[in-house]
Amino acid sequence: MVKPKFFFVIGPESSGSTLTARICAQVLLGVPFDSERSEEWEDDKGNRVWHVSLPSGPEATFADVNQWVRDYSDTHDLHFILTTRDITLSEYSRRGRFMRRGSYEVKRHSDRARDIMLQVMSMDYPWYISSYETMIYLGKPYLDLLYEFMGVESDFMPSLRDGNLKRIQSMGLVDNLKRTMRRTLFNVRTRDKI
Repeated sequence: MVKPKFFFVIGPESSGSTLTARICAQVLLGVPFDSERSEEWEDDKGNRVWHVSLPSGPEATFADVNQWVRDYSDTHDLHFILTTRDITLSEYSRRGRFMRRGSYEVKRHSDRARDIMLQVMSMDYPWYISSYETMIYLGKPYLDLLYEFMGVESDFMPSLRDGNLKRIQSMGLVDNLKRTMRRTLFNVRTRDKI
């Protein structure tokens, strides 16, 4: 008997895991991409997509992958989709969006999320890495690789926008870069005159 598929979509907070999980739910289960739900979906055949940020919730709890395996490996064919995003932008976003207590806590969360993802990669279950930046840059051809991993064919291509640009602008990096360039140019001109 063929077991239904269970896709765990996990990654650090602000790594594109919600976006990726919604895409997976759309192409595997037929759940509308803009569905209000954003954590768990299941179809009538038992196929599931489960989104879990690392950490998740106000208490910043981390998933127990071993418990998932114990709970679901007998009834489902387990797959893991690991989401990544530039870690500096992810951490900056988390400090603002999730009101984490500072850069030390956010860094600790990143380290713990990486440990969990590496644990998944060392297990005997299929896994796939979905990069936010690559998805934005390559679009549909990149999503086709995800669909192939999931064993589905789909023409689905959500409207994607680069959230990194917003983060970079909110960090003041653009203005800082312009100021640095002006200062550097001024210093070069000053040295030339000496």
